[in-house]
Order: sequence, then C-alpha cells, then structure tokens
Amino acid sequence: MRIRSVVAGVVIGALAIVAMHRVVYQPWRCSVMRRTLEPATLLLWERQDSFVRPRARENAAMARACIGVTPYDSAPYMMAAANDRLAGDFVTAAAMYEGALHCDRRPEIYFDLGLMQLELARTADAEESFVKAGSFDPYTILDIPPEDVRMRVMQRVGKDHYFAWWGPDQPALKALRK
Repeated sequence: MRIRSVVAGVVIGALAIVAMHRVVYQPWRCSVMRRTLEPATLLLWERQDSFVRPRARENAAMARACIGVTPYDSAPYMMAAANDRLAGDFVTAAAMYEGALHCDRRPEIYFDLGLMQLELARTADAEESFVKAGSFDPYTILDIPPEDVRMRVMQRVGKDHYFAWWGPDQPALKALRK
C-alpha cells in the first residue's frame, strides 16, 4: 500500500512539473523572446546590408517556434511575417499574416497582408485586404503604394465611409443627400 502511494505521488509530481513547463514556462520564454526579438527586428528594418537576410531568417525561425506554444496570440505570427519580409520570403510572410488574422483582425495585419499580396502580384487579393484595412481605419488607404490600387480601394470603401481628405463629392456623402 505504501509503495502505491509513493509511486502515485511521484507520477502526480512529474505530471505537475510537465504541466507547469508547458503552461507557464514555455509561454513565459516566448514572451521574453518577443521582447528581445521586436527591437532586433526594428533595427534590421533600418539596416540595408548583407547582415539583414540571415539574421531575419533566424528571427523568423525563433518567432515560429512560439506559434506552437501560444497558437492564439497574433504576435509570433506578426514577428515571423515581418522577419520573412526582411528576408525576402514574401510567400511565407503572407502565410504568417493570414495566420495572424485567425487570432486577431486588426487593420495593420490586413494592410501588411495586402502589401505582401502586391509583392506576389495578387492584386485582386491585395485590394480585398486593403478594403478590409480601410474599413477599420480609412487613413491606412493613404499609405497604399500604387495609386491605381489606392483609388479603387477608396472607391470601394468610400461607399460606406466618409474621408475627410476626399472633399464634398465623395460617394458616402452623395448617398446621404439622396
């Protein structure tokens, strides 16, 4: 009887240690990694040399390691996507932004996804992403690089939103006057 109690205690203790490692330690390590990876990524955006791509690949791999630990947090997806962009891997960056959208629907995620889709020559998908970003925050439309895409997005979003910079002839105001 005593041996069973000891074995049960050891098994319960081992399970508790494993659970604490998975539920507490690994998310904490990812949080620490994110706090160090974010400034490192921002510094890479400012550099334009041969150092950027290899370091960005390393950063993206570290961020992707945290996706399995905290799958419902958009931050590892965003960090991996930003570093994939720096490394020139636009396909993987777009996939990471799409993964981030499963966790959180923020305008900057839609906007960055649209930029990646433009890089991949998927203009129709990019317009759709920009429309969603513009529906959240119309001022993001002003940052869309190609003017023809920007104007089409403004036309689509302008049916439902007022743009302070567009003037009195915009579609949203005309619809209100009718």
